[in-house]
Amino acid sequence: MVLLALFALLAQFDFPLTFGDNIALAAVVVGFAMPPIIDTISRRNWSSEAKAVSAFVLCIPAAGLVVYVMGYWKTEDWLRTFLIVFAAAIAFHRFWWKPS
Repeated sequence: MVLLALFALLAQFDFPLTFGDNIALAAVVVGFAMPPIIDTISRRNWSSEAKAVSAFVLCIPAAGLVVYVMGYWKTEDWLRTFLIVFAAAIAFHRFWWKPS
């Protein structure tokens, strides 16, 4: 982060002071809660591809719920929220939930 700020200062680049808003934070929190939900739905004997598809499908209503609760109605807000929820769910599952 400090290196990015230093680079922005040297390159005369307008570095953003904020890195998101409340909907992005809410999407990360929901993504954090998704691995146990995904593991409850998917079965151990399913292929890896089937588990990935089930995670993808389960993140769609989760992102829709975040968008609905936060009051953001634009398509790009929903898509951005879905991508954040899905990426956070996969990351938390891979590095935190799966090893246990």
